[in-house]
Amino acid sequence: SATAEGLSVAVTLGGYAVGDTSTTANASASGIESGDGDDKVFNIASSEDATINVDARSYASGESISVGLIGVQEANTTNTANASATGINTGAGDDEVLNDAVMIVSAGNPLTADGSANCGAGSEGACAESFAVSATLAGYGSVDASSIANANALGITGGEGNDIVQNDQAITVTSLARGSAEGISVTLLGASDAAANTTSNAGVAGLAGEGGRDTLINNSDLNAHSAAETYADSFSLTIAGATSASANTTTTADAVGMDGGADDDKIFNFDTGHIDVSATTTSEAHASSWTFAGAASAETTLGALTSASGIDGGSGDDIIGNFGDIDVQTQSSLAATGGADAIFGNAEAGSSITATTNAYGIDAGAGDNTIENGGQITVDAVANMLASTTSYSFAGGASTSEFITANATAAAIVTGDGQFSVTNSGDTLTNI
Repeated sequence: SATAEGLSVAVTLGGYAVGDTSTTANASASGIESGDGDDKVFNIASSEDATINVDARSYASGESISVGLIGVQEANTTNTANASATGINTGAGDDEVLNDAVMIVSAGNPLTADGSANCGAGSEGACAESFAVSATLAGYGSVDASSIANANALGITGGEGNDIVQNDQAITVTSLARGSAEGISVTLLGASDAAANTTSNAGVAGLAGEGGRDTLINNSDLNAHSAAETYADSFSLTIAGATSASANTTTTADAVGMDGGADDDKIFNFDTGHIDVSATTTSEAHASSWTFAGAASAETTLGALTSASGIDGGSGDDIIGNFGDIDVQTQSSLAATGGADAIFGNAEAGSSITATTNAYGIDAGAGDNTIENGGQITVDAVANMLASTTSYSFAGGASTSEFITANATAAAIVTGDGQFSVTNSGDTLTNI
């Protein structure tokens, strides 16, 4: 685990200056790493209770931070939390991996996600929080007051090279990323750039071949679940003069059961294999405002993006066979309330509010692919959205745009680009 905290920091600078009050927490954990070269890794259980158990968690926070800069300057008040967990990593080379032991790999437990993005030191997964952060710049300069949380977990990865990976025991891989920003104020006067983004990213994969011509085989339970939450409240961004700014609240979650990666792969989930995959995102922004004057441009985005696949062939000419069960569930939820965009003078502002979720049983990816399904595939995709109390004010040669969309896609089998062959003798069910 890793913890980084910044408390009651004040920086005031004049002339050419750089102010850095950023905090970063990095946590990485792995069960077995063999490094580069052609390796053979056999993880065999000596008893029914034998397991590989990997847990990584990180926390970064900034509270009561004030930065004032005049002249040519840069200010960095970012908070970044990174958590990464891997069960078996063989690195580059032509590797062979056989797993015959229960494996639990965690960069956070999605079941603890409640939609609020509340977390603290010692919390599971990656947590980044910013409270009462103020940044004021006058003159030529830039400021970054972002809050970023990244959580990633891998069960078995073969790395670059032509790998053979076989799993014969239950693997559970989870990740959770949470980011929040409350009471953030950014003011720019003159030729300035600003980024005040709140971002959470969570990703998981059960078996990953990465680059090379890989063979992935699953004969057991393969569980891959991710969740990400982002929350922004009482946020204010004011820019005047020749300035540009981004103030995005973005949440992404990705989950894959078996991921072939690039090149020509062979991927098989046999009759004793059960792949259970889910990805969930929640993104909220409340009482946030943006004010622009003069030759200013700004981008404000509220996004909740999820993507999940039971089997993902990636690029290349792949051969994919499913003879077991595949269950895939995705959900994206977002809410924007009490926001206002005020535009004055020759200014531009663009905002988008988007909930997007994609769920695929088998996604063959680009290339000439051969797919056979003799098992059962169930896919569910849900997108939820609430946007209210959003207003605009204009004066002079000003323009603004807003797009509110909710997209949900569910498919049992996606053939990808190129020539393909599909044989389906199993059952498929899709729900949106």
